[in-house]
Order: sequence, then structure tokens, then C-alpha cells
Amino acid sequence: MQKNYPISNQEKIIGVNSRFGNPGIAKQQGTTVEIYDTLPLPTAGGSNVVLDFFIDAKTRSFPFTNLKDGKLPPQEAFVANRIYFYVVKEVISTGKKTMFPLFANDTSLGSLLNNAGIDGLGEVEISISNNRVLKPIPLTSFAPNFNAGDDSQNNVLQLDTQLVFPPQLEFKLSLKLSSANAAPEDTQIYIAAVMGGVGAIFSPKSNF
Repeated sequence: MQKNYPISNQEKIIGVNSRFGNPGIAKQQGTTVEIYDTLPLPTAGGSNVVLDFFIDAKTRSFPFTNLKDGKLPPQEAFVANRIYFYVVKEVISTGKKTMFPLFANDTSLGSLLNNAGIDGLGEVEISISNNRVLKPIPLTSFAPNFNAGDDSQNNVLQLDTQLVFPPQLEFKLSLKLSSANAAPEDTQIYIAAVMGGVGAIFSPKSNF
């Protein structure tokens, strides 16, 4: 369910970028943005596993990320209103990949979570240019039985605060997991992080 914010996403983008000396963002094209990045869980498993998404996205390519760098290009910006994760299970010998939601639709957090090889205890935080903009929140906030959304299968966390990502500033979403099991034989498990919302992209002529 979409949150109602006191000011619009577009106004928030323009206001923050103006304070950063970038008033020209108001002349760019408005758009919908969904950025994603995918990282492997350690095949040997372990405790206190940390996955830092987006920060080194330039070392990856499609279908593991849609960013060319760990920051937005000049004259692009976006407001993150929602975050979610999904799991990719790859059979190494064949390259076949299967995608699952991070959490299953039951109150025990479900079998799909077990397929990811994690216990579900963890936390998520976001930083921009080494400044924390989202303090650690529990990973269980994304699970359907704890999520504030109105869909019993919802794995999407709708943020109560608009997080603005200006251009040219590196950002990072960190997922800290209490533990990760060793992957089954011939299997690699990945977790993907997705952030979405309203954005601005470069428009050399005019807005539509």
C-alpha cells in the first residue's frame, strides 16, 4: 500500500538536490525507478554474514544489477519508497536459475526462507556517502506476517520516510544476517535487493 507523504516525491527530489547545488534536476524527466543488485551468499555458510549491495555494482552486470556504478549518473536522482529482497537459486553445472520471494506466506516464515539458507534473523540499513539514512531495521519487517502492507503475501517494505538519492553520491544497502547455511552441492544461492520509487532521468530537450 502506497504511503501518503506530506510533500510529493518530486518536491522532495527538487528540494534535496537544490540544497546540494543542483537546481537543474527540476528540468529533468520524471520517471519510475527500480534499482536492483544481487550478491552471492558464501557457499561455505557462516555467522554474521554482511552483504553490501550497490556499492560496487560496476563489477557486476545484467541480470545481477541494473546499475553501472555505485552511484547515480549526473542529473539523475530518485526517492526510495519501497524495498524488497528476493532469492535466486542457481544450479552451477547447468546455470539454471530459479527465483523465490525471501519470505514464504506463513507465520513460521516458511520453507522458501529455508531455501535461502538463512535463519531470518538480520537487519537492514542504508547509507549515502557514508552517512546513514536508514537506521538498522529487522529483516522480519519484510515478512508478510509482520509487514504493514495489506497483502498477506507482501514482501515489500513501504518506507515511512522518503529517502532521496542525489546524483554522484555513492550509496549502500547493507544486509546483516545472523547466519547462513552452507549451500547444497552444485548450488549457489544469491540474494537480490531492490529499491523503488519516483525518480528523475536526464532530459536533453524537454519533459514529457
